[in-house]
This record gives sequence, C-alpha cells and structure tokens, in this order.
Amino acid sequence: MGTIIVKQKAAGLIKKGSVGNDVLLFQKCAKATGDYTGNLDREYGPLCEEACRRIQRRNQPGAGTVDGECGANTWPYVVEV
Repeated sequence: MGTIIVKQKAAGLIKKGSVGNDVLLFQKCAKATGDYTGNLDREYGPLCEEACRRIQRRNQPGAGTVDGECGANTWPYVVEV
C-alpha cells in the first residue's frame, strides 16, 4: 500500500453533510487505503463517516474520539504530508 503525499493548505473539519474539495481529498485517501468504498463525489455521507470511524478506531485506540468527523486529530492519519 502506497503513501499519498499531499501538498496543499490544511484541510478543515468535514462531517456528514459536508461537500467540496476537502471531502474529495478524504475520499481519495480513504479509498487508497481500502477504508472507503463509495464514489468520489465530494459528498460526505454515511460511507465517508464509516470510513472515518474505521480510520479513527485503527489509529486512536482507547485515546481518541471515534465520532466519524474528520478534523485536526484525524487528518494526520488520513494523509501524510
């Protein structure tokens, strides 16, 4: 499994109902790791939320919040800059 390197401004908080380029970045990265199986549609729906929870559970066991929202504590596990 390869690493996706992203050179851009820091992505903001995305959660269910979010739309846009930050969501697309999340979808592409999560799809590359097999965590996201949906379409690359720039819409943060239930499949994105579940992918985010999967990433959070894997990388923040016992210490972090598993809420399905991708913010400052979760983005580092989604992308490596």
